[in-house]
Amino acid sequence: MVAGESLEEKTMKVLSAAKGAMRAATKVLLLMNMVDAKELEDEEEWHNIIEDVEEECEKFGKVLKVHVPRPAASGAPAEGAAEEKPVKGVGSIFVQFEEAAQTEKARVGLHGRMFQGKQVIAVFYNEDKFASGELEYYNAPARKA
Repeated sequence: MVAGESLEEKTMKVLSAAKGAMRAATKVLLLMNMVDAKELEDEEEWHNIIEDVEEECEKFGKVLKVHVPRPAASGAPAEGAAEEKPVKGVGSIFVQFEEAAQTEKARVGLHGRMFQGKQVIAVFYNEDKFASGELEYYNAPARKA
């Protein structure tokens, strides 16, 4: 995303580039621009992020699942693998609600909100792609210390 872009410009880029992003309400919300790969490496911080997101999203309806993909563990690739592949969806947060109307409320409530100095982008995500684990690549760069 380019610095100086409006939230709406960023959102339109996501909707046009992400195969799983949807314009109509679904039961799955995709939250972006909230976490980066570096934050997700720490087990405790990763669990805290999941708990915080679930707690906040429960304000909008019944949350069935919060999925926060983590970077692959560093080191040698898995046995039989030629090389380590990036984990799909790292830097994104997927929240599955019981009803699409709840997801709509959450999108309205969270889209554009500031989180750790960054503006959250919230879009609907294809339920079938989510269920089958087809998560788009939103690899967030690690923050500089």
